[in-house]
Amino acid sequence: SNYKERDKQKNGTYSNRYVGHFTDGGSISGIENEYAMINQIAPSVTLEQVNQYIQDIIGEKNVVISVSGPEKEGLVYPTKEELLDVFNKARQEELTPYVETVSDEPLIEELPAPGKIVSSKENELLGVTELTLSNGIKVLLKKTDFKDDQVLMTATSPGGTTMFGNEDIANQKLINSAINLGGVGNFSKTDLAKKLAGKKVNVYVSLGPDCEKVDGSSSPQDIETMFQLIYLYFNKPRMDNDAYASFEERMKSQLTNLDLNPMVSFSDTLSTYLYNGNPRVMRVQLSDFDHISYARMMDLYKERYADASDFIFTFVGNVDTDAIKPLIEQYLATLPSLGRKEPKGREDVYAHMQKGITEKRFARSMETPKASIVGIYSGQLDFTPENMTLLTALKQILDIVYVEKVREEAGGTYGVSVSSQLGYFPKGEVALQTYFDTDPEKADLMNKIVREELQSIAKDGPRIEDFNKTKENMQKKYAENLKENSYWLRVVDDYYFHNLDRHTPNKAVLDGMTSKQIQEIAQKILSQGNMLEVFMEPAK
Repeated sequence: SNYKERDKQKNGTYSNRYVGHFTDGGSISGIENEYAMINQIAPSVTLEQVNQYIQDIIGEKNVVISVSGPEKEGLVYPTKEELLDVFNKARQEELTPYVETVSDEPLIEELPAPGKIVSSKENELLGVTELTLSNGIKVLLKKTDFKDDQVLMTATSPGGTTMFGNEDIANQKLINSAINLGGVGNFSKTDLAKKLAGKKVNVYVSLGPDCEKVDGSSSPQDIETMFQLIYLYFNKPRMDNDAYASFEERMKSQLTNLDLNPMVSFSDTLSTYLYNGNPRVMRVQLSDFDHISYARMMDLYKERYADASDFIFTFVGNVDTDAIKPLIEQYLATLPSLGRKEPKGREDVYAHMQKGITEKRFARSMETPKASIVGIYSGQLDFTPENMTLLTALKQILDIVYVEKVREEAGGTYGVSVSSQLGYFPKGEVALQTYFDTDPEKADLMNKIVREELQSIAKDGPRIEDFNKTKENMQKKYAENLKENSYWLRVVDDYYFHNLDRHTPNKAVLDGMTSKQIQEIAQKILSQGNMLEVFMEPAK
C-alpha cells in the first residue's frame, strides 16, 4: 500500500525518516528499495523459522515478573516465592496445542435480488455524484486522485442514543463496545479477522447521541468486501456471549479501583458539575452492571439499524463511479427500509452545559503531587462555518500565548491544552476549554495568568503577530485539506446530513478574517457568564 502511494507521501513521512536516521542510525533506502527487498525476503521465510524465532526469544532466562496495583486496606499482594511458584507450575503444565481454523465459506451465504438506483444527479458545488436508491438511501460519490489505494466511507442516519428511554441509560454507556464484539454473519470477531487477512478493509458501527453511524475504508480492489461487511452489520449482526462475558469481566476489573486514581476523580468531578449530573454523559460505574444487559444492547442496536432508508452513504477516494454502481444496487439498495422519519437526536433529554459561574476546588492523595486545573467557558453561538473558523483561530492564538506566558516566561507547566467546539448537537452549544498541570505551589499564579490572557483577548484583541501567524497557518492547512480524502468525506457528510456547507465559504472567511473578529467571538463567549473551573490539588 505504501509502495502504491510512493508518489504522494507527505513531508512528515520524509522528515520522520531523516530524524530517525539522525538519532538511531541505519539506512534510508526509500520505499522502492524496501518494497523490492521485501519481495525478495518474504517468500523465503518459512513457518518453521518463525516458530523457531519465537522459541529462541521466549525462554526461562532474563524474565521479569512485576505486579502493580493500588495501596488499599485489605488488599494483599503475592510474595516473591508465590509468584515464582505460579510461574514454574505454568511452565510445567501439559498444554493442548492451538488448532487453527479458517473457514472457506463466503461472508454472505445468499444474496437477495439487487435493488435499483432510481435517480442520479451531479452536485457541481462539491463535485459529487448523488444517487437515490429504491429503498430510500442516498449515496454520494466523490472521486479523487489524492491517494491511489484509498476509499473512505461514512454513513449517517438521524436518531442516536437519545432515542433510548431512561431505563436504558446504563446500556447506552457500553453499547458501542458491545455491538462490535461478536462479529457478523457466521463469523466471530476472531474468525472475521482471519477471513479478512490480506485485505485492506475495515468497517465499524457506532451510535452518537444524535445519529447512527457506519464508518469504513478499503483499497479499491477490496471495496466489494467493504460493501459485504456493511450489508452484514445491518442484516446479520452476531452475538457472542463468551466474548461479552470476557469483556464485562475486564471492565469490572478495571473499574474496581478506578476511583483511587486522582485523574479519574478529576474527570468525574468535571462531568458532574459541567452537565449537572446528567447520567447520560457520566462514565460507566460498577453499579451500572446491575442494569446492563448484552441481549438488550443488541436489541437496541438492531432497532436502530432496522431502517436504512434515512441513511446517507458517502464514498470518497479512488472510486470508479461506474464499477461501484452494481455493488451499490446489490448491497445498499437491498438494506431494510421502514421509511421512519426521526429527529437528529432529542435535545430535551441530552445533557446541556451548566449555566453561571461554578468553581470547585478539592484535594486528593497523590503519589506524585501536582495541581490540575480546567476552565470551561460555555454558551450559545450561531451554528455557522464562520464561527467555527473563528473559534479555531482563537484556540490557536491561545496556544501561542500560553506557550510564551505560562511555559517559557513563568516556567509553570509544560503546556496549556486549549480546545474549542461549536456543537452539531446540541446545536450551537459552544465551549472553550483550558487545562494544565502544574506545581501546587505555582497553581494559583499560573491559573491567574491563564484567565487574564483570555480576558485580555476579549478586551483588547489578540497581538497582531499572534493573529498573523495563526491566519497564515490556517490558510496553509486549508490548502493542504483540499488534497485530503478525510477532509472531503467530512465536508460532504456535513453538507447533506447537517445542511452545513463548511467548504464554500471557508477560503473567503479565512482570507477576510480580522483580529477584531477574534476579539468579538471571545467577548461573545465570556459575556454569557458561564464558567466552570475544577481545581484539584494534592492532599496535605
